[in-house]
Amino acid sequence: MRRKYFFVLLVGFAVLACWFPGRSTTVTNDCSVKDATVYAGQRFLAQRIEIDNTADSTEFGVQMVWVQNAGTRADYLTWDYVKQVEIVESLTGKVLRSVVPNVTGFAELLIDNIPYKVPAHGKGKIELWLTLKDSVPGGLKFQAQCRIGGVSGRIDVDYTECPAAEFTVGTPEGLEEILSSNLPDQAVFGGQRFLAQELTLQDSDADPYAVNVGSLVVKNSPRGDPLGDSFFAKIEVCRASDGAVLGQTSALLGISSSGVRISLTGLTVSDDGSVTIQVWVTLKKQVPPERKIKLAVEVWHSEGVESFFKDAPDEGPVFTTKEPGGLEATDVTGRGDSIFGGATAMVQRFKLQHKYPNDPNDVVVTGFKVRNEASDPQLSSSYVDGIEIRTEDGTSVAKTASTGGFTGGGVF
Repeated sequence: MRRKYFFVLLVGFAVLACWFPGRSTTVTNDCSVKDATVYAGQRFLAQRIEIDNTADSTEFGVQMVWVQNAGTRADYLTWDYVKQVEIVESLTGKVLRSVVPNVTGFAELLIDNIPYKVPAHGKGKIELWLTLKDSVPGGLKFQAQCRIGGVSGRIDVDYTECPAAEFTVGTPEGLEEILSSNLPDQAVFGGQRFLAQELTLQDSDADPYAVNVGSLVVKNSPRGDPLGDSFFAKIEVCRASDGAVLGQTSALLGISSSGVRISLTGLTVSDDGSVTIQVWVTLKKQVPPERKIKLAVEVWHSEGVESFFKDAPDEGPVFTTKEPGGLEATDVTGRGDSIFGGATAMVQRFKLQHKYPNDPNDVVVTGFKVRNEASDPQLSSSYVDGIEIRTEDGTSVAKTASTGGFTGGGVF
């Protein structure tokens, strides 16, 4: 009977010693890790733990770490959204153990087989790193509560002096800004392809994500007299830096009502970067005059797991359809001079140019009409032997010796 009783006492003492070791090792939370915002897919340092073994004459082995989220409310992160948990040696950055959580909800996670030892009369630090899944929703919180243990026993981390840092999952907000280039109002013509809008897309936020632009919704929305849908031939979206076509459509019915969607490929705004895009419009050959085009653009995009749309500023140019305007002639003759009988003299210089500077239509000049409009006394037609029109380089383009109408109705 005495042997049996003695055996039970030994077993009981052994178990007690395991969980409440007779040693002076202390385990505390390092104060250097602060509250922060983290994002889906991100790897972050959740806690740094200091193990003080200076007062003990034997090494302290850490084989296991137990981790639990301090809160269990609906706004606290569960293990279901954690992709990976790592225990890292602070001194070297070496990953001592990496596991995929094998528990769900708010259960305590055990990370075992950790090969870390703190020498006798020494100190050491280990770190808890978490990697979140891409699917984690914003607003959830994580605050680690840890215990460490091994053959030397198990000790709760002391958070008295330094409470554990609390991490909140941030929500991406999409593009921060869309800037519209200052393009001028101008006339446009049937069959013309023209730059109708230039936009700079900017990302500048705390999250680590690039922005993927999936499509634009383009609408013709002038204040009055919109060009009819059937007169639009094509809309293209191009990258300004290299002219690459990112998307286009010729299905433009509805552009003046609900707008048309143009799907884009290969348009990514790098994290905290910017990209400039251009919207080009091509008109059909025949368009009615004095109709207006002013584009309104919605930019549809995603950042992280969130999707957004953002309106471009209402600052784009207004285009007015015109019929071909022909040429305008501007007199650029210098000061008059004397002319003498029998001599050929330049009596007028004029510049020909399109009435509308961006008119893409060629103009064919079929003739000139020349008339003497000088005040009396006018030089009689009978004293003029011939009239010739030359270009600036001296090439003759028209001439006549029939000058009878020079001082009357004019000479063709």
